[in-house]
Amino acid sequence: MGIVALFFLMSIAPSVAVDTVKKPIMPISKGETLYVGGTGEGNYTSIQDAIDNASDGDTVFVFSGFYYEAIRIRDQINLIGEDKNTTIIEGEKRHNAIILYDHYITISGFTINNTNDWANDCGIEIQNAWGTHTTHNTITGNIFKNQRNEAISVYESSYNTITDNLIIKSGGISTGSYCSYNVISNNTFIGSGISVWGSPKYTLISGNHITKGGITVSRGLNNAVRNNVIENGNNIIITWDTTNNIVENNVLISSGTIILDESTNSNVRFNTFINSKGITISGNKLDYWNTHEIENNNINGKPICYYKDENNVAVPSNAAQVIIVNCIKGSVRNLNISNVQYGIQIAFSTYIIISLNSCKNIIYPAIRCYTSSNLIITNNLIKNNSRTGISISGDSISNKIEYNCIIQNMNGIEIGSKSSLNIIRFNSISGNQNYGVYLSGSKNEVSKNNFEQNKMGLFLDFSYNNLIANNNFIKNSKFHASYKVDYKKTQDNKWKRNYYDDAFLFLPKLIWGRVRTRYSWMDPSGDISYFYRNGINFDWFPRIIPFKIDTAQECDID
Repeated sequence: MGIVALFFLMSIAPSVAVDTVKKPIMPISKGETLYVGGTGEGNYTSIQDAIDNASDGDTVFVFSGFYYEAIRIRDQINLIGEDKNTTIIEGEKRHNAIILYDHYITISGFTINNTNDWANDCGIEIQNAWGTHTTHNTITGNIFKNQRNEAISVYESSYNTITDNLIIKSGGISTGSYCSYNVISNNTFIGSGISVWGSPKYTLISGNHITKGGITVSRGLNNAVRNNVIENGNNIIITWDTTNNIVENNVLISSGTIILDESTNSNVRFNTFINSKGITISGNKLDYWNTHEIENNNINGKPICYYKDENNVAVPSNAAQVIIVNCIKGSVRNLNISNVQYGIQIAFSTYIIISLNSCKNIIYPAIRCYTSSNLIITNNLIKNNSRTGISISGDSISNKIEYNCIIQNMNGIEIGSKSSLNIIRFNSISGNQNYGVYLSGSKNEVSKNNFEQNKMGLFLDFSYNNLIANNNFIKNSKFHASYKVDYKKTQDNKWKRNYYDDAFLFLPKLIWGRVRTRYSWMDPSGDISYFYRNGINFDWFPRIIPFKIDTAQECDID
């Protein structure tokens, strides 16, 4: 907590301290100064009136007070408040407080409070002027409070600097389409963050302190996110075909993860996660996984290990998180992984052995395998994970999940719809809150497992030509096994010699499921919905006593 407090005080204190200087130093200007408020002879009572009478290069200085205005700036001026804590533009939940339509405008020294009525309104908006790309505006040293949407919005505008602002209970800062070379630095956010979208280029997001918020960069090129602190907040997200972005020297404290989602060529380095969730990669193309440079990142002092395009990978036993991409052969063993977004991520790889690891208290799959084959996942303890213990998805074939303790997760094992020829055997699958095994891929084998005290033991979701044999189904609360199939394939799965603690002696076991019929209707949203009927599969010769299964290790179910 000492580190957290230090970051918080260093970041917040300069922004909220009362400005004791009566008249801040004016920006260098060749123009005149027009005064608003105060007691001076000839001072304006309206900020907008002063702006309308100003010319390029002039400064409009506003004395402390409340100003109930919606301000529009169409000249290259400096708009300066006497004291950011007491010079207040009160929006009264009306439209944008200030809109900038020109270049080289500076706004500093105000509290902008309670603006926004319509969906796209904000505190300050920088936008193009009559089709002209605006540039080189500066918003610095302001306080934004109670903006329903963004505190600051930049649209079709470049070379702007947004720095040293305090943003409280507002929507943060966003830049939209056709924005380049903007700088968002040294701002403090409480309850919001930064969103840079619409093909941004060369944006620098640096030195910001964000509490209960995050940073998102989407569809961008050559942007940099560096030296930021995110505390008790969300994620840094690089998404939607972004490329050549830098994410470095950020500190995430009790926060989320750095997410590379359908992005390429990111350089992610020297980031520190303190009680935070690490790095996540997603996307259905190899380029989304293996074009990055990811190095020297750590979680609580333990390294995040990223390997790509290698043979014979050997992961050190102190790894906090593992990502293996497009590798052939390797070993991930004896790791103790906990409290991350994903534990072990394997993508587009073959012949990797994942063994003797402990994966606990992980949010998404503890072990996630995407479009990989001939993996062996064996003798691992997969326990108390928020979603799924082991996930096999994409075009993953011929993998083996065996001799694992998969206990007390939301779901134990999930096999995706495009994954086939996988073998699940000799596992103890117990105490999972939802499914023990959720199977949507076809041509898989589920054999010699203990399904015990799950809510639902095994569920086949339009999954066909699977063999389910010699498993024990004991004390699963809702059902031991069930399925959903199309009416043309009602008997395509084979149930053979399983033990069910509710079966009748010497009688076939009825496996109840749902059959999608050929009859359908269009629902109000335009989607096609089908009628279903009840269906029955049979395990013709179920076992009378449980099958003796050697799961190779004792599972700690307590």
